[in-house]
Amino acid sequence: MKQALRLFDIGISTVENYICLCHKCQQAFENDINPGWTFFPKDLNYFIEFEVKDRRRRSHNPSLPRQVPTAEMYLQHMKDIGQVSEETKDPPYVFYVLGSDDMDRDVLAVIEKTEKGWHGAPLAAIRKAWMALGSLKDYRIPVEYRRKLFELLELYRAPLDHLSWPSTAGSTKATTSITHRESLPQNNSDAG
Repeated sequence: MKQALRLFDIGISTVENYICLCHKCQQAFENDINPGWTFFPKDLNYFIEFEVKDRRRRSHNPSLPRQVPTAEMYLQHMKDIGQVSEETKDPPYVFYVLGSDDMDRDVLAVIEKTEKGWHGAPLAAIRKAWMALGSLKDYRIPVEYRRKLFELLELYRAPLDHLSWPSTAGSTKATTSITHRESLPQNNSDAG
């Protein structure tokens, strides 16, 4: 995934993406089938708009490498729009407990629905959130965040060339919104 989509400029297992967790929280976070909790950037619209602009840039020259926001870029964006103070060191992320029966309820009460700063690669957290979307308890993530995560997933995995994208029959709103957001030039051979 890293090579094909170019979503990470550093390895997702590097120390820059480290999260200090107790044993039970770590187990719940690392459970890829049924995550006990997840977190992701508070302002997903920033990542959606960034990718739309980057897709437009690359549509003119597909050999250009994909660009993705870094932690520093996301933090500066949040400062620019007044969501965090100039002294803030890490951009804000939202955390959602999806339900792990073996996690301490007191710990869950502190974690749940909180906003905290984190220093790692934003796409590493978003990637973990995508995994949580398939769990049976993803309903604990507010629907608006789920929609934005799905839309971002569709943007990242859709090819620049719409001719190579599978048929949109039965597609989701997120899949079809890619073409509405991008307004890429249409190939004349598609007209007929």
